[in-house]
Amino acid sequence: MNRQEYLRSVKNDFPKCAACGSPLTSDNSTPSEIAAGRGYCRGCRQTLQRRGRELSPKPFILYRLRHNAKVHGRVCTLELKDIPNIPEYCPVFPWIKLEYRVGAGRSDNSPSVDRIDNTKGYERGNIRIISNLANMLKRDATDEQLVALGNDARKRLRKKKLQSPQQIATQSGSITQPVDGSSPNQSASEEKEVVEQFASC
Repeated sequence: MNRQEYLRSVKNDFPKCAACGSPLTSDNSTPSEIAAGRGYCRGCRQTLQRRGRELSPKPFILYRLRHNAKVHGRVCTLELKDIPNIPEYCPVFPWIKLEYRVGAGRSDNSPSVDRIDNTKGYERGNIRIISNLANMLKRDATDEQLVALGNDARKRLRKKKLQSPQQIATQSGSITQPVDGSSPNQSASEEKEVVEQFASC
């Protein structure tokens, strides 16, 4: 506690957090908020920021994309209006329901921004939101490489023939316990339907 804060403590003259009413000090607030005599303590500020991201994720998504582009030396010409809405289900793996959870870390069903053409940067028309699992598998592969992987998988599927949905889900390493409240059999059957369509091509 500095001299100014000590004098304020004697007079009980600390500015208060606008949310919880606790005194604002150098330990829990910023100098500018203390000088202005109004603001939020650190805990309340983090809570408000988290709620803001949950209600309106696009500004934070754009901020992260610009940061990633700078770190990896990619082009980013996106504006806020170019950020798509988060779909309910992953466009690549339609049995995965996307869940945007702030501060919970990444999981297979977390929304992830994908560059459709990996040879280009973050540009209008070149991004979409898919599951983190799909994006991790795709990474920086070209369409030709992905098609080659798909052809290889199709050959193996035709050889072994389709088994039960539970066995397919287990062997493929996909989500067997959906987070959207549906039963494992339901998600596995949806996955099997997609796999059957793929194998019959």
